[in-house]
Amino acid sequence: MLEKFWLTHSGYYRVFRNILIAGGGFERVRMPFLFGIGLHSEHGPILMDAPFDEDGPANMGVLASNFLSATGLSFAPKWSVPARLEEFGFHTDDVEHVLVTHLHGDHTGAMKCLPNATFHLSQAEWDHANDPPFVGRTFGEYCPDDYASLGEQMQCRDDLPHLDDGEGLDLFGDGSIEVFSLPGHTPGHCVYRLHVQGGDTIFYAADAAHTLLQASGEAEPGLMPRQFTHDMPKANEALASLRRFLEDHPDDELILCHDPELGRQVIDEGPVLFGE
Repeated sequence: MLEKFWLTHSGYYRVFRNILIAGGGFERVRMPFLFGIGLHSEHGPILMDAPFDEDGPANMGVLASNFLSATGLSFAPKWSVPARLEEFGFHTDDVEHVLVTHLHGDHTGAMKCLPNATFHLSQAEWDHANDPPFVGRTFGEYCPDDYASLGEQMQCRDDLPHLDDGEGLDLFGDGSIEVFSLPGHTPGHCVYRLHVQGGDTIFYAADAAHTLLQASGEAEPGLMPRQFTHDMPKANEALASLRRFLEDHPDDELILCHDPELGRQVIDEGPVLFGE
């Protein structure tokens, strides 16, 4: 049983709105690096991705991290994965499961801080991330140093149902967490449906869409989402699948890792708790 779930952040990046949302204008918005920490009655603390350790985006390489720092990135060690775990009463050694959506560098920086964790992900994502294109490696899109040495901790699946199938893989066999394949943003992108005690259902779609406006069809993605999407036609198909699924499950709470409105809530008001 998933008893609680906290949505928090590991920093944010100030960008012009039209960089994130096509036609969005030149207002500066905060694009967050959101992630989640769940408490499972049997498995203890569970992470949704593992964005940054105490060094922040240094995992993405000198070129990318210096560029981000010079152009609007805000990061503090207190926002790192280890510090966030401590904030909620846990330690990195306590984490036995990390639910990986994909292996872009802003989702993997703290993976090496979790010595006892099993990382759940798709085989397609693992295969691609271990041999990324030169440009992607150079500009911090994929950071193999974060995970190349963790092979024995990787639980890679090639049998994940697609979101269009309607029912995900029951990860722990207790109905608490479903995982689906939803490729497009990356070759092996996954999404998760979390059933929290008390009735909350969280649909953790990560980067399948970058904003709630994009997910709803009210806006198209801007330059940044397009630049870091592996296959735009497939990503558009994934977005259509996401919309159909949410229409069939209107009470699900949609979580997108870089949405400015979700970021505003978490950054300004603190972590959001589900399952009180």
